[in-house]
Amino acid sequence: MPPPVQRSTAASTSTRRDLLRKLGLASLGGATLAGCSSAEADQSPSTPTASSPARSTASPGSSSASPRATSAPPSTASTSKTGAPTGAPTEAPTEGGIDTATGPATIVTTGSELEAAVAAKVAAIHLGAGEYVVNTTLVLAPSTMLSGVGQASRIRASGSFNRSRPVIAIGNNVGPAAGVTIRDLVVDCDSKALIGIAIEGIAAHDYQGELDSMCRLDNLWVYDSVGDGVLYAGRDSRSVISTRVRVRRAGRHGFHIRNSDSWWIGCEATTRTPTGGTAGFFINAGASNFFEACKAWYCRDFGWRVSGVRNKFIGCEAQDTRLHGWNIEWDRNVFTGCVADSAGMYDVGGKPNTADGFYVATAGAATSLVGCQSFDRRPNGTKPQQRFGFNVTRAFGASGRLVAPTGYDNTGGLIRQR
Repeated sequence: MPPPVQRSTAASTSTRRDLLRKLGLASLGGATLAGCSSAEADQSPSTPTASSPARSTASPGSSSASPRATSAPPSTASTSKTGAPTGAPTEAPTEGGIDTATGPATIVTTGSELEAAVAAKVAAIHLGAGEYVVNTTLVLAPSTMLSGVGQASRIRASGSFNRSRPVIAIGNNVGPAAGVTIRDLVVDCDSKALIGIAIEGIAAHDYQGELDSMCRLDNLWVYDSVGDGVLYAGRDSRSVISTRVRVRRAGRHGFHIRNSDSWWIGCEATTRTPTGGTAGFFINAGASNFFEACKAWYCRDFGWRVSGVRNKFIGCEAQDTRLHGWNIEWDRNVFTGCVADSAGMYDVGGKPNTADGFYVATAGAATSLVGCQSFDRRPNGTKPQQRFGFNVTRAFGASGRLVAPTGYDNTGGLIRQR
């Protein structure tokens, strides 16, 4: 086998220069040759030519600039905890030591830091894993984003917390509340705060002169409120979207809904206080709202109380309630594919033959139940306790607005027309 051909690196470099000259790139000279290997560079001619500018012989520490530098190197400045470059020529605006720039997020590590960031109206606040004990209500400014890392980020009311106040307030019923987002964290009232999150927006008039609050709640856990888990009220609390919000052991209502034109998707609630009027979801004069795939379960009174109009319920459920699963008190609502499972359930204080899956109090002409199901699943092998699957007025039953009802194991039968 013949020996391998040894190629001259000097010749290779000369050939490359000739090619560059033909392509009209000779003016790039040394800059283009920067891609050559160190061996090629070392063996290139040292005598300057018209097509090859003189190479700088300055040492790395010399003040002489190399003509080969055609662009600035990538920045290597480090980034601080708040996201501001440590070598930045100007400092981010601060108030009380808190970064008030519009972003990126300010990371807080203690309850006091969280309170300070909220007071300074920081636009984006991020919580790491841990417990953040707060002594006063966090009143979020418009357009604030408060986020965590999931269930590991926990805001908890302290022992000295005012029992008449919410842990988090949006709008506080005294000012604008628009564009606020809360996501990926726990709000633990610890039986010391009245409400977990209160949205009470008025006079929003935020970006583009919008008249709605447009707040967003997503992937939240709300625990042990003295009163409501989440309250939606205020004149302008419209276009609020709540997704994947879980309320546990609310002292009054899991979701207390007094607003309009909003959405709840994949939300759930339980309650702990049997007063005869509490509910997992209480639509209290709320109107034109949408509820999809939401569930009220282990409720010490009702699963759902519907005292509003023009609301749409799609694929929602009441399960294991002491009183009626669905207590439909007002007319002009639509229920599609909704379910009642085991009303009057023993484990939440229910008694046999006292509670119905769906109780329709109104005989109005503008409510319909389509494709709904009501049953007692006999939990743990017990005897059925749910009385009627659907308890409606005769006028309602005769109107044909109870469409394709199904169910089983109701002690008094599937349908009662009273």
